[in-house]
Amino acid sequence: MNVLERLNPAQLRAATFLDGPCEVIAGPGTGKTTVLGGRVYNLVEEKHVPPNGVYVITFTRKARGNLQAKLEEDLSPGMAEQVNVSTIDALAYRICVADAQIKAGDMKKKIPTVADEDLAFSLFSGALEETGYGGLKTVKSAWGEMRKWKMGKREYRLLDPDLVSVVERYQERLIETKKWDVSDLIWNATHILRDNSVIAAAFQVSYMMVDEWQDTSLPQYHFLREVLKHSDNLFVVGAPAQSIYTWRNADYTRLSDAFVADYLEAELVKLDTNYRSGRKIVAVAASVVLEYPEVHLKSDNGEGAVFLHEAISDDQEASIVANVAKTLVDENGMRWQDIAILFRTWAQRAPLEAAFLDLEIPYVLADDSRLPFYKTPEVLAMIGYLRAIMSVRGEIDASDADLDGALDLIINTPSRRGIGPVSLNMIRDGQPEIGWNQLLRAQTRDDLRPQVRESVKNLFEMLTRLANDATLTAPEAMMNTVLEETGWEEYLAGSLDGNDVQRNLHRLRSEAAEHNDIVAYLNLMKSQLGGSWNMDGVALTSIHAAKGLEWPVVFVVGMNEGVLPHVNAIKGNNTPHEEKRLAHVAFSRAMKVLFITYARNRRDRSGQYVTMKPSRFLGMLPTHEVTRYDKETFGYQLSGNGISPAGSPWREPDAETFFG
Repeated sequence: MNVLERLNPAQLRAATFLDGPCEVIAGPGTGKTTVLGGRVYNLVEEKHVPPNGVYVITFTRKARGNLQAKLEEDLSPGMAEQVNVSTIDALAYRICVADAQIKAGDMKKKIPTVADEDLAFSLFSGALEETGYGGLKTVKSAWGEMRKWKMGKREYRLLDPDLVSVVERYQERLIETKKWDVSDLIWNATHILRDNSVIAAAFQVSYMMVDEWQDTSLPQYHFLREVLKHSDNLFVVGAPAQSIYTWRNADYTRLSDAFVADYLEAELVKLDTNYRSGRKIVAVAASVVLEYPEVHLKSDNGEGAVFLHEAISDDQEASIVANVAKTLVDENGMRWQDIAILFRTWAQRAPLEAAFLDLEIPYVLADDSRLPFYKTPEVLAMIGYLRAIMSVRGEIDASDADLDGALDLIINTPSRRGIGPVSLNMIRDGQPEIGWNQLLRAQTRDDLRPQVRESVKNLFEMLTRLANDATLTAPEAMMNTVLEETGWEEYLAGSLDGNDVQRNLHRLRSEAAEHNDIVAYLNLMKSQLGGSWNMDGVALTSIHAAKGLEWPVVFVVGMNEGVLPHVNAIKGNNTPHEEKRLAHVAFSRAMKVLFITYARNRRDRSGQYVTMKPSRFLGMLPTHEVTRYDKETFGYQLSGNGISPAGSPWREPDAETFFG
């Protein structure tokens, strides 16, 4: 059976559409990757289109890898690698590099590279200082406004007048350091294609396919049109109900208007069968976005099950989730990697991590850029301060190998004047980690600059002063004093990720408040830090990061007003349309079981409990498809009726006998 023979009628119609523009509306689980792969197969294998004349644009690198792997399975040997499968930023980067190489000629000039976020923010901060910025915005808000402006039309009349000279200087600093801002790539590549016919010809293709069409911005669309300038074979796949990136300037209504204006005769295909989720899950996922036609789908994966639970607090919510997950694995044949926990923001993950660590449940973070809460640099550094201080106090063995690592963590957190990579290596003095001997010697070494010696001396004196303060016996009090003595919070106020770091430190202090003895607390933390986060485990992920993924069991936590929908989305009595779409995306990740939770009380940023209302979206759910969770009968009934061991057929649970 070839690839096309495996498709249903709607998928086959889309995959075999050959020439001209086409939009495929693909709701969750309807097989959009199957359609994209099928169309590439049809073009390359059946119609003999040269594979290097086909572009497939994916939204993420992960999606690119998945599609590339599918093509390698489906196409003849050697064909898949010739198909241009790429993220849109990667394609723009290749065009920018080609242009830079031509301009460099034979002079062997350094080709610019993309600045990472920290470097770009640092260059922008420097531009603010150099231009004498007199506006009222903070560094971070000015940075955010510039980034948002860059994703739009880039007309200076749309930018805060106080920021015009700052942005101009920032662009100059990028040139001086041979760097590109990632948000400039699409803009630059578009103009290169318009101005350089040689490069435009080199990147021209006959067929363009775009995944996650609903999250494409207008500037990105205009860029893709330049790549496909001499052809109208634009094939796009998406779902308006899953548009969740308007904050990145992706507006499906404007995008659709532009597409229809440019391609009046475009074909429209709607996929109608969900192969991922059970019928009940499909119904619940659709219920929050009923106004979108593509969510009304048939299910081809049994009935499924949807549960709802109200917890007293976010800590209890996390504990229940962890215990239910453990039941699913220990008693019902599931694997840890079959389970995912989805939340609106990454700030919600801390109590979940704590609950999972308490039960020794392995977990992973679906976003590779995120670290487990207890492994974040700020948490490790704060614990490092406590370990170092208690060592000076004599309550921790100064020869403990863990202690040396503590000094490495704190010596430049927050950043101290004069201490950089070179001076740190000098302070280590050939040792793998900094110990007390190296720290003491560094205060008098002539080969270290005076400001380095002074910074090390100040750190040592602070540690000694806090160790000698007999009133500091509780971990929270010691943490508060460390923050005050180091000026850590003031330092964070001007950093790009300052809000996230402060939130983590608040959370750590809130947890520490439950303990009275620093040494006992450190012993507890040592077991927390010793947990394994690298093996296959339960996925903890934000809803945005879960886009395009699926799991047999999905928990969606934090279904409260102010969380989902997010507080920023409901200010001024706004209707939170995008938050509804986020809930739809979250619910539709589940294949067999969807477990929705909310809490009466949640911690705010300062760690204090506040009373919360259930999310307005819960009132939209079809009550006849949702079952209230009952702890007493859950495990027994699952093993008998609901979840079968991995690899066995899914059997529909009897909800009425399930929970009475």
